[in-house]
Amino acid sequence: MNTSIRVSGNSGFDAGMEKALIANSDAKVSKLKALAAKTPDMVWLAKAMDQFKRDTSKFQRHAFDEKAAQKESDGRSAAANELLYHMIDAMHKGEIGFGSLLKAGVTTTLGYNYIDLRGPTALLFPVDVPFRNTIPRVGKVNAGVGTMAQWKTNRNVGSQYAGVPEGARAQVATPDETNFASSYTALGVERAVTVEAEWAGEGFTPNTADEHQRGLYELWLQEEGIILLGNPGPSSAGLGLNGFALGTAPAPVGALVTGGAVTTATPLTAFVVLLTGLGNPNNAQYGYQQSPSVAGGLVPSFQVNAPGTGQTITYNGGMSAVSLRSNTVTTTGATLQATFTVQPASSTVGGYPNGTFGFAWFISTNATPTTANAFLTAITQFPSYTVAVNPPTTGQLANAAGLNADHSTQPTDFTGLLSWAAAYGYWADLAGGTLTSGAAGLGQCVQVETALEYFYTKYQASVDAIWGSPDAIKSLSDAVLSSGGSTTGFQFIVPTGEQNNVVAGVIVSGYRNRYVTDSPMGAGVIPLKIHPMIPAGTLYFDITKNPYPHSRIPATRSMFLMRDYYGYEWPAIDRAWRFGTYCNESLAHYCPWLSGVITGISPS
Repeated sequence: MNTSIRVSGNSGFDAGMEKALIANSDAKVSKLKALAAKTPDMVWLAKAMDQFKRDTSKFQRHAFDEKAAQKESDGRSAAANELLYHMIDAMHKGEIGFGSLLKAGVTTTLGYNYIDLRGPTALLFPVDVPFRNTIPRVGKVNAGVGTMAQWKTNRNVGSQYAGVPEGARAQVATPDETNFASSYTALGVERAVTVEAEWAGEGFTPNTADEHQRGLYELWLQEEGIILLGNPGPSSAGLGLNGFALGTAPAPVGALVTGGAVTTATPLTAFVVLLTGLGNPNNAQYGYQQSPSVAGGLVPSFQVNAPGTGQTITYNGGMSAVSLRSNTVTTTGATLQATFTVQPASSTVGGYPNGTFGFAWFISTNATPTTANAFLTAITQFPSYTVAVNPPTTGQLANAAGLNADHSTQPTDFTGLLSWAAAYGYWADLAGGTLTSGAAGLGQCVQVETALEYFYTKYQASVDAIWGSPDAIKSLSDAVLSSGGSTTGFQFIVPTGEQNNVVAGVIVSGYRNRYVTDSPMGAGVIPLKIHPMIPAGTLYFDITKNPYPHSRIPATRSMFLMRDYYGYEWPAIDRAWRFGTYCNESLAHYCPWLSGVITGISPS
């Protein structure tokens, strides 16, 4: 096997070139031989390369012997084949055997590889919109729709004592009448795709169609948030509004607490701003904007530009006006921290309104506290905050633009289910308390029992679903599983041969309701469900079934539609496809007093 290279020709022989090529070839062969010598199953190849190296200064290496020549020929052939295999394999892969160190030739590292891109684009985001999916959507039933849906309710039949003396007539009864209205609002999203993006996606994913799909999902998610938490304001602010206004937050009350690490002799004074559910959303899929933070500060209102019109639109951020200042407490001795609290309206006159789902605390350490020297220090779920370390002396001030006015309502909302409950239904704020277990062994929760008894006693009806944030549903489960302070009894029977099939975890999937008239057993089971948009520490009592069969209502609550989902393909003003997806609707609730909320639940 000749591992050197000779260059010859009829003319133009270049001895220098021949020498360079031979040197380059010998260098590569030497590298291959060294690598083979290091590989246990290839040592023979390195030896064969030495054994069969031709001495070009001699005509032949051995005297002619037919058997010896054949044996040497076979050995040369095996060595040459093995060497060529590894050289070619290394050229293609650069990894097999000892070929990974052979840098010559085309390898995958050069990048001449097929791109195995699997399409279309995977839309990996949640679209959890159970209320949007299940609430009936009702179009117009009259000649037109106007600007709002209106209906009348008769909640009192006008009962009079029915006893009648002989020959006399009974008293004339007068029923009540209550008018309701719900204004139509427009919801919409806009998307755009450049023509280059459309063309570039061909063969992989349909970018324009994908954007239409994403736009519809975006609208559904926004719609779900407003179905739950939309708040256009109170009915006193105008016909068709059925929500609430936070107004100005009540002044906190401060008290020194033993412990802490605030510098002694530090005066502490608090101001607070209340947040609505859409002003303090659980995630970025809904809400007026991102959840507020101490670092980012509160944004009472913000502006957006309407594309193609030059119009600027202002939206409120879902927060109250800042409170008056609290009392001032000064740290001393062992009391080097202070707790500031506000009370809910559900437990005290003058407390913060129903519909509050967050608290932003501004703390001043100035001897003369004002909003101009109180800095945003914390945003909490519950209406209390303990200042345990020296509060910040930089950041957003309580006199920041807009904090002196109420921005809790948004006219482009319709009234959401929890806002209907805040204005008309049952509302209990535990203010950071825990759910209480009922009598031992009965698997009850005191707060839930109180709510169910209220609905039945006052309205002879009951809810048929309890929705909650994940932490609130867990707290309810924990309360019923440890009823009366002791673990509710369970018996586990594991048959022989099934010991490896015991599944861990206990799920409380429903709550048995004793306050039911039409059940043959005098009881029913209310399912427990979680929802990612219900504020933390909150249970929502929902009613979907008509509680009064004679009532003639189409449903307990419906989406009344001025116009269901529709799209606009805007005229081309540049090289892009621009389009919007919209709907005009309102959430009408025929029985808002049969809905309710327990909030402020501390995790168990």
